[in-house]
Amino acid sequence: MNDRKHLTAREVERLITATRSSRTELRDRCLILLMFRHGLRVSEACALKLGSPRFQCNK
Repeated sequence: MNDRKHLTAREVERLITATRSSRTELRDRCLILLMFRHGLRVSEACALKLGSPRFQCNK
């Protein structure tokens, strides 16, 4: 039995491929990669607001 609860890199590639030629391709690709890279759940990704990420420069 497989208890895996995450996508493999290959599965993510297939999701990204599925976004090609759609009018929201760039948005969808960014969201898929953001979720995969940072381990976000759907609810966490949906809660993001434009400007949510706050980046600080350390001088």
